[in-house]
Amino acid sequence: MVRKPRVSNYDILLRAMRELRPVSALYGGHYREMCPHVLGRKRDRLHCLFYQYGGESSAGPVSDGSPENWRCIPVAELTTLRIHDGPWHWGPSGHGGTQTCVDVMEAVAGRKTFGAGLGPDATSP
Repeated sequence: MVRKPRVSNYDILLRAMRELRPVSALYGGHYREMCPHVLGRKRDRLHCLFYQYGGESSAGPVSDGSPENWRCIPVAELTTLRIHDGPWHWGPSGHGGTQTCVDVMEAVAGRKTFGAGLGPDATSP
C-alpha cells in the first residue's frame, strides 16, 4: 500500500489563499468555517489571520458579517483542516486596517506574490 504524504496545515492554507477558497477546522474545541487572509510568523510561531463566517467560537455560534469575527490562530493548533468549495468571505472593513496577527507576512489572500518579506504594514484586502 502506498501512503500519500501528509500535507501540512501551512500548505493547505497557502493553497486556500491562492485559490480564494474557504476552509474548515477545529480550534479550541469548536468547529469553524473561515477564510485565511494573512499567513506569517509572530515570535517565531506560524499564525494565520482568518475571517470566521460560520461554525462556533468560545462565545457561541458565529454570524457572518460581524467585524468581531476576525481570528488570529496559531496554525499548529488547527486540526482537521480542510479546503472547501464556496464563496470567499472578505469580512467587513471594520477589521481596523493594519493587522497585528503576524510580524512577518508570508502570504496575503488575493495577492499574486507569496513568500517571506511582504512586510508587517500591509493591510488585509
